[in-house]
Amino acid sequence: MRLMQLLAVTLTGLVLASCTSVPRQGYEGPPLPDTETALVQTRAQHGRAQITIAAVDDQDYDAFRVRVLPGDRCVTIQVSQYQAPDSDGVSRLSERTDTILCFEAIAGRTYEAGVSDSAEHLRRTWLVDLETGETVAEDDPRGS
Repeated sequence: MRLMQLLAVTLTGLVLASCTSVPRQGYEGPPLPDTETALVQTRAQHGRAQITIAAVDDQDYDAFRVRVLPGDRCVTIQVSQYQAPDSDGVSRLSERTDTILCFEAIAGRTYEAGVSDSAEHLRRTWLVDLETGETVAEDDPRGS
């Protein structure tokens, strides 16, 4: 049983590593140079939460990095929260939330999704332009 768990963890790590190295193409047509597209990415893990780009402009991706064309874009950030591992070392999904963030993508820029948990267990989700440090889109569940 322990060998199967170790194998599952190893395979998951390999899949995550392959997903984070090459961005998915979030547009139709041939690949364009990075200077003509924008990159939307996540850090993949935040504590016991996994953060993915579930969709861009209603197109499903389930990825950690997606290249998009410049212009108005809406990305769906999915946060999957896992419980602490049980006695068998297995973490189970406890909550999954999707947040849609809309922003204007600029060619050559990289945008990173972030999440934060407050003391009230309300999660904020945002996108930051890594070049300028500016928050370009955010969702605050408190409505402020």
